[in-house]
Amino acid sequence: KEMLRTTIESIDDLVFSINSTGVFTHHHSGNKPMLSRFLPENVTGQSIKDVFPSDVADKILDSFHKVNQSQKPHSVEFSLEDQGNKYWFNSKLTLRKDVKGNVPGITMVMSDITENKNIYKELRVSQDKLSEAQSIAGLGSCDVVFPANKWVCNEMFFKLLDIDNQDKMNDFDEEKLIEIIHPEDRTRFRMTR
Repeated sequence: KEMLRTTIESIDDLVFSINSTGVFTHHHSGNKPMLSRFLPENVTGQSIKDVFPSDVADKILDSFHKVNQSQKPHSVEFSLEDQGNKYWFNSKLTLRKDVKGNVPGITMVMSDITENKNIYKELRVSQDKLSEAQSIAGLGSCDVVFPANKWVCNEMFFKLLDIDNQDKMNDFDEEKLIEIIHPEDRTRFRMTR
């Protein structure tokens, strides 16, 4: 029991036990600062609808019902506002069984994914700026995704090669590139690979 207790206490996620009626019965707040709504006195004994805003509560309750019906874990992603800041969470709900195999409720592990969301948002902005710069410069680009050997090219790449057939764009690969390279340059291209 001691090992389980210390393991749970070392987790920086929020861990909740929810009974079959959707009421929080136990709570572990993680080992990092949390939103005030998740303080034990604001959670234990409260229903999902009491703790979360209605739109988030509806998502969690939907996930709660899916877990009960399918008996498989289910995840839900949502955001919460607190003191003017927006926080993103991913909550994974799983059946909680007792030693006899009965299901007294659900365990919900709630992970703060705000940093990941912010990084993704910054990446999207950078990608949009890159696409705009490439368009202005008339620069085509193409990446090869390994191990699938899938080619991902921007629109300008195909425009420069005078390819406007969507099927050709979706099925583009190295052999198709070699076909459009001038015959005298094909050997040199293959040597660089």
